[in-house]
Amino acid sequence: MDTINKEHKHCVIMGDVNIETHLKTSDYLDNLFKNGFLPTITKPTRITSTSATLIDHIYRNNMTTAGKSRIIRTDLADHFGTFYISQAQKTKHLPNLLKTTRMFSDANFFNLKNI
Repeated sequence: MDTINKEHKHCVIMGDVNIETHLKTSDYLDNLFKNGFLPTITKPTRITSTSATLIDHIYRNNMTTAGKSRIIRTDLADHFGTFYISQAQKTKHLPNLLKTTRMFSDANFFNLKNI
Protein backbone atom coordinates (compact mmCIF):
# COMPACT_ATOMS: atom_id res chain seq x y z
CA MET A 1 0.00 0.00 0.00
CA ASP A 2 2.94 2.33 0.57
CA THR A 3 4.00 1.90 -3.07
CA ILE A 4 0.46 2.53 -4.28
CA ASN A 5 0.33 5.77 -2.30
CA LYS A 6 3.83 6.94 -3.26
CA GLU A 7 3.13 6.40 -6.96
CA HIS A 8 -0.41 7.84 -6.70
CA LYS A 9 -1.90 4.68 -8.21
CA HIS A 10 -5.62 4.04 -8.32
CA CYS A 11 -6.39 0.72 -6.68
CA VAL A 12 -9.45 -1.43 -6.05
CA ILE A 13 -9.41 -4.24 -3.49
CA MET A 14 -12.20 -6.82 -3.76
CA GLY A 15 -12.89 -10.03 -1.96
CA ASP A 16 -15.19 -12.43 -0.23
CA VAL A 17 -13.95 -11.47 3.22
CA ASN A 18 -15.63 -12.68 6.38
CA ILE A 19 -14.67 -9.82 8.66
CA GLU A 20 -15.07 -10.63 12.32
CA THR A 21 -14.36 -8.58 15.40
CA HIS A 22 -10.80 -9.34 16.46
CA LEU A 23 -7.34 -7.73 16.41
CA LYS A 24 -6.23 -8.85 12.90
CA THR A 25 -9.50 -7.60 11.42
CA SER A 26 -9.09 -4.26 13.15
CA ASP A 27 -5.53 -3.99 11.81
CA TYR A 28 -6.72 -4.85 8.28
CA LEU A 29 -9.48 -2.24 8.31
CA ASP A 30 -7.30 0.39 10.00
CA ASN A 31 -4.64 -0.13 7.32
CA LEU A 32 -7.21 0.27 4.53
CA PHE A 33 -8.66 3.45 6.01
CA LYS A 34 -5.22 4.88 6.86
CA ASN A 35 -4.23 4.49 3.22
CA GLY A 36 -7.33 6.20 1.89
CA PHE A 37 -9.39 3.16 0.93
CA LEU A 38 -13.14 3.45 1.42
CA PRO A 39 -15.85 0.81 0.96
CA THR A 40 -18.10 1.01 -2.08
CA ILE A 41 -20.40 -1.82 -0.99
CA THR A 42 -22.21 -0.90 2.22
CA LYS A 43 -25.24 -3.20 2.28
CA PRO A 44 -25.44 -6.88 3.28
CA THR A 45 -24.37 -9.40 0.65
CA ARG A 46 -25.34 -12.52 2.58
CA ILE A 47 -28.87 -12.68 3.92
CA THR A 48 -30.35 -15.60 5.82
CA SER A 49 -33.50 -15.97 7.88
CA THR A 50 -31.53 -15.03 11.00
CA SER A 51 -28.82 -12.63 9.81
CA ALA A 52 -27.66 -10.13 7.22
CA THR A 53 -23.91 -9.62 6.79
CA LEU A 54 -21.61 -7.81 4.41
CA ILE A 55 -19.01 -10.38 3.31
CA ASP A 56 -18.27 -9.28 -0.26
CA HIS A 57 -16.12 -6.17 -0.01
CA ILE A 58 -14.94 -3.63 -2.56
CA TYR A 59 -12.60 -0.87 -1.38
CA ARG A 60 -11.03 1.79 -3.58
CA ASN A 61 -8.58 4.58 -2.88
CA ASN A 62 -9.76 7.10 -5.45
CA MET A 63 -13.26 8.45 -5.04
CA THR A 64 -12.74 11.34 -7.46
CA THR A 65 -12.95 9.24 -10.64
CA ALA A 66 -16.26 7.85 -11.82
CA GLY A 67 -16.96 4.26 -10.97
CA LYS A 68 -19.89 2.11 -9.95
CA SER A 69 -20.19 -0.88 -7.70
CA ARG A 70 -23.36 -2.83 -7.25
CA ILE A 71 -24.77 -5.94 -5.63
CA ILE A 72 -26.25 -8.64 -7.87
CA ARG A 73 -29.09 -10.52 -6.20
CA THR A 74 -28.85 -14.16 -7.17
CA ASP A 75 -29.51 -17.58 -5.71
CA LEU A 76 -26.45 -19.21 -7.30
CA ALA A 77 -24.53 -19.10 -4.02
CA ASP A 78 -25.25 -18.47 -0.35
CA HIS A 79 -24.41 -14.80 -0.90
CA PHE A 80 -24.93 -12.21 -3.62
CA GLY A 81 -22.42 -11.20 -6.26
CA THR A 82 -20.76 -7.81 -6.41
CA PHE A 83 -19.01 -5.89 -9.17
CA TYR A 84 -17.13 -2.68 -9.78
CA ILE A 85 -16.95 -0.80 -13.08
CA SER A 86 -14.25 1.81 -13.51
CA GLN A 87 -14.86 4.72 -15.84
CA ALA A 88 -12.47 4.19 -18.74
CA GLN A 89 -10.80 7.13 -20.38
CA LYS A 90 -12.11 7.99 -23.81
CA THR A 91 -9.82 7.06 -26.66
CA LYS A 92 -9.29 9.15 -29.75
CA HIS A 93 -11.16 8.08 -32.83
CA LEU A 94 -8.81 6.39 -35.27
CA PRO A 95 -10.29 6.89 -38.75
CA ASN A 96 -8.04 4.41 -40.58
CA LEU A 97 -9.10 1.30 -38.69
CA LEU A 98 -9.66 -1.80 -40.79
CA LYS A 99 -13.30 -2.87 -40.68
CA THR A 100 -14.17 -6.50 -41.23
CA THR A 101 -17.55 -7.57 -42.50
CA ARG A 102 -19.08 -10.96 -43.19
CA MET A 103 -20.82 -11.62 -46.47
CA PHE A 104 -23.81 -13.96 -46.04
CA SER A 105 -24.22 -15.11 -49.63
CA ASP A 106 -25.31 -18.49 -50.96
CA ALA A 107 -21.82 -19.07 -52.36
CA ASN A 108 -20.20 -18.38 -48.99
CA PHE A 109 -22.60 -20.77 -47.21
CA PHE A 110 -21.82 -23.41 -49.82
CA ASN A 111 -18.05 -22.89 -49.31
CA LEU A 112 -18.43 -23.09 -45.53
CA LYS A 113 -20.35 -26.39 -45.73
CA ASN A 114 -17.67 -27.92 -47.95
CA ILE A 115 -14.65 -27.14 -45.76
